[in-house]
Amino acid sequence: MAFAETLGVSELVIGLTIVAAGTSLPEVATSVIASIRGERDIAVGNVVGSNIFNILAVLGIGGLFTQSGIAV
Repeated sequence: MAFAETLGVSELVIGLTIVAAGTSLPEVATSVIASIRGERDIAVGNVVGSNIFNILAVLGIGGLFTQSGIAV
């Protein structure tokens, strides 16, 4: 975190990155295991589906609970 702050990255971006990495780790593990077992369709579907869900649902629900939206 100190490295990102030294580069001038805002705390919002740092926090969102940490949350995104934490919520994506289960999907990464599932995709890696499916790929090792030869189930490449499951691996790709899992990655695409989780990204679509994260973009639409998580940001949408988060936007509902903020008063002024997400400041960039």
